[in-house]
Amino acid sequence: IDRAHALADALMADTARRTKVFGCEPTASGCLRAFVTRFGKLAYRRPLQTAELDSVVNRATADALDVTDQFRFAIEVLLSSSNFSGATHRKPGDHTTSRPFRRSRFRATRT
Repeated sequence: IDRAHALADALMADTARRTKVFGCEPTASGCLRAFVTRFGKLAYRRPLQTAELDSVVNRATADALDVTDQFRFAIEVLLSSSNFSGATHRKPGDHTTSRPFRRSRFRATRT
């Protein structure tokens, strides 16, 4: 949670990056929902279900101090969720793994 908070704070402090990541004016109608839809899909590596989307947007709207804090809140919720993928992307052909392979008689399997 502390890491998600730090990442959200860093984004909010960088105006140019924040504008690019949000993709809309934070005070515009529907901007928070559009942002959560896009950012949630990236964070979860799948589209958010309607209930998930509604939950994040409603909590951010109800619990945040102001419009900027709504986005910070949403980022923290999405990045601290157990649904957050956190997977790193590998280049095609990079088959390295952090798990060792166990050799079996038939094929190599991951342990």
